[in-house]
Amino acid sequence: MTQPRPNARRPRAAMAACVIVGAALLSACRGENLFSLAASVAQPGPTVNMTQPGPGFTIARGDSLRVQAEVTAASGLTVVAYRASYAATGSDAYGPETQTYAGAPFARVDNWLRPQGTQVVGDVYVVVQATDLGGAVGTDSVKVQIIN
Repeated sequence: MTQPRPNARRPRAAMAACVIVGAALLSACRGENLFSLAASVAQPGPTVNMTQPGPGFTIARGDSLRVQAEVTAASGLTVVAYRASYAATGSDAYGPETQTYAGAPFARVDNWLRPQGTQVVGDVYVVVQATDLGGAVGTDSVKVQIIN
């Protein structure tokens, strides 16, 4: 008569526990590809550096406003928009204007914004906003003053 080994049932129990734990792990990760080796690297959004007008700039009421900026985007640019809005109301004092790009990584914006409506004396925020191919947005702004 053969005697059963004292640990003969333990390997089966351990294997059953592994199967149960493995099934629980797989159901917890449902929908995910656990074997994917591709890494997703997020690109930084566009960088906008407005070079004109500078802080403290003043402009006579009714004059056109020159806006210059350097814009970069690692994934490529799609749109650069610029405008100047009254600080008090948010309504447009100049612009808005847009330029479109076909994925260029760098752009120099140099454009004149024309006054909108009847201008009033006061603070205006000039904003340049860039959008890249991935939909990320970068902005730069400066406060200028409309004077008589």
